[in-house]
Amino acid sequence: MVIDNIGLFTKLEFKDYMMKFEVLKSNEETAYSMGIDFVAYTDINNEKIFCYASFSIPANKYTYEEYNELVDELLNFKDKEIKVRVIFKKNKAKKFKIDISSIAIAYGDNRLNDLELLGWGLHNVWPIK
Repeated sequence: MVIDNIGLFTKLEFKDYMMKFEVLKSNEETAYSMGIDFVAYTDINNEKIFCYASFSIPANKYTYEEYNELVDELLNFKDKEIKVRVIFKKNKAKKFKIDISSIAIAYGDNRLNDLELLGWGLHNVWPIK
């Protein structure tokens, strides 16, 4: 899908990719949320990209035990893919959005639809130091 901005703006292009990913248990555990970090990765135009996103599981919906159960589920199953929409400007990846429902579908666990985005970053190398 291509969005054509009128005027001085450059066209933005949106492309969907199924990406392999890794899950990292976040160090961010507060009274209000429990964190999970995802790093989805793929090659686009012969360039490796890493889509890092930090999510929380709302503490008002799930107990700490359920949080640990979800994290264990995510950490223990390998070779899953999730859908990521990458936004390009001038043929360069600029932004992305992880499709939360694709995570729930990959694991067959609807609780994962409740993940809330905390922050994100698009990188060309991993691990970020």
